[in-house]
Amino acid sequence: MKPKSYLILTAGLLALAAAARAATVTYVGSVEGVQVTEWRTTTTVKSLDIDGDNQYGTYGAVTWTVGSTGEQPLTSSNPGWAYGAGVSYGEFINGAYADIDHVTSPGNNSDTGIYAVQWGGTFIFEMTGNASTYTGMTVRVGFMADVLSPAEWAADNSKTFRLLQTTGGSGDSGTISLRGGSAGNGVPEMYFFDISGLTAGNRFQIVTDAPGNGGQPGYIGSVSWDVVPEPSAALLGGVGLLGLLRRRR
Repeated sequence: MKPKSYLILTAGLLALAAAARAATVTYVGSVEGVQVTEWRTTTTVKSLDIDGDNQYGTYGAVTWTVGSTGEQPLTSSNPGWAYGAGVSYGEFINGAYADIDHVTSPGNNSDTGIYAVQWGGTFIFEMTGNASTYTGMTVRVGFMADVLSPAEWAADNSKTFRLLQTTGGSGDSGTISLRGGSAGNGVPEMYFFDISGLTAGNRFQIVTDAPGNGGQPGYIGSVSWDVVPEPSAALLGGVGLLGLLRRRR
């Protein structure tokens, strides 16, 4: 293939990538146990940590009702979150909930822990960075579950999560069944979704349901965000470099 043809191919691929900017939302998988209770402890290996630093929520994280002070961002920078109009939110702390690390005291599951749960069946967040923040990037967002008290385990059954894009596109993870529909057992879990092709200002909503829980919507625990380059962006960059090298030859 002639050098000019390489450049045409490269330009076509880049144009195709630019045209396909509608966000896609994909369910990745889940972890449980120590990977969750020590989510901010870097010495604990995290199998679904996308940025490789063994810490969930490097880019941003939030938990609910630390003491009596309400929502608490756990990092100095965060992607932002916004409450939807007409949605009722309740935040609870209970000494019988699962004990989750606090960022100021990693590895300490005693009196400095977070008893994290947010009630309302939905949580809306907006990616509020600059355009360059998200171009060619993948955002992995994680949601905690199964942190309730033993008295609530049996009712926390048939639970589902679903991550939807509400502004800037129509990305949809589809409905994800937690624990195959089984009741909770108090071993904390985190469920992860990847969002790619997004732009600043896109808004997303995690919807959760737990039919067995007295007709109440399912709760949402702490939330984490991590951001890394999309593999496709790195690949296209390599193709472009190859085209330039062939042209110079």
